[in-house]
Amino acid sequence: RVAMTHRGLLGTGVVGRRAAYPICVVDGASSGRAAAMWPALDPALEDAMTPIRTLVVLAGAEDARFLVNDGVGKGLTEVLALSASQFPEVTRDFADQKTRGIAPDGVSFGVDPGTDPADHDRAGFADRVIEALEQEWPAARADRLVMAANPKMLGLLRARLKGAPKAALAADLDKDLVHLAVRDLGPHLDGVLLV
Repeated sequence: RVAMTHRGLLGTGVVGRRAAYPICVVDGASSGRAAAMWPALDPALEDAMTPIRTLVVLAGAEDARFLVNDGVGKGLTEVLALSASQFPEVTRDFADQKTRGIAPDGVSFGVDPGTDPADHDRAGFADRVIEALEQEWPAARADRLVMAANPKMLGLLRARLKGAPKAALAADLDKDLVHLAVRDLGPHLDGVLLV
């Protein structure tokens, strides 16, 4: 029985520019005159030829998207989208925080709130993005991680990244790509990923 297996090749031998004879190499056993031309693949080479699966995380101050690329020419597929509005604890109302006042002796004072509300919201959302990444990473079965975010968000994500995703980080780009359509992402990821 001749069957295609993970160790088999099926093709046509070429003489000059014309197909001359069939070749079939299955599990090391071969038939056809060109068996010496196309020996069975070494398992180490097979692993090297396996497509590299990449998880791409695009994040902004209020949105994040997770996409998967299954190898060269396979495009991107969106697997998860997050919004800061999904997490009520991320967006807080700082309007009621007292920043100016008058002391009992009549001296006015100012209190620095210590943090910009936008920075606080961004940090909270970065925490949620990393939590989602840690949950999504095993399910994605990715070999590499690529992150793209605006510079402030990228710094927050880098600081929070740990474990297997950190070890698999192949590239991080300081580009805000979260609002681009999937079909338009290719040129922006050109240096790190062949879509």
